[in-house]
Amino acid sequence: MKLGELRPCDACGGPLCANLTFLEVRLQLRALRVEKARRFAGMAAYFGGGRRGEALAGHFVDDDDAAPDVGDPDVLLLCPGCWPTALQELAAERRRAAALREQLEGARRCAARPDMPCGYEDALGTPPGDLKPDAGGD
Repeated sequence: MKLGELRPCDACGGPLCANLTFLEVRLQLRALRVEKARRFAGMAAYFGGGRRGEALAGHFVDDDDAAPDVGDPDVLLLCPGCWPTALQELAAERRRAAALREQLEGARRCAARPDMPCGYEDALGTPPGDLKPDAGGD
């Protein structure tokens, strides 16, 4: 990193390196190439699934650039005083996103079986009958 690229802390706006250390966090958006992921998952299942199936599938499926970069990375510079709280907030956001993905997946499974009550109505704010299962498209 060049001296011209240094700036104040992105969290608090204070000096970046009062004690000569700072944290650089790069956030990069990526897009999964679904066809490559499906091919890998199919081969892994063919080889019996689990870690063994994934290891064998890795030898037969071209997985180069399966999730290429989309756009430029977002770079955060954090002073030592902001490290703990900023990293805790990032981790909490990851947990919230994972919980939301789990709720949405459960709602999709529920929508595929409208004859069974599932209890996801409150989590999504819509009754499961309003959700359409994925048609398998990209």
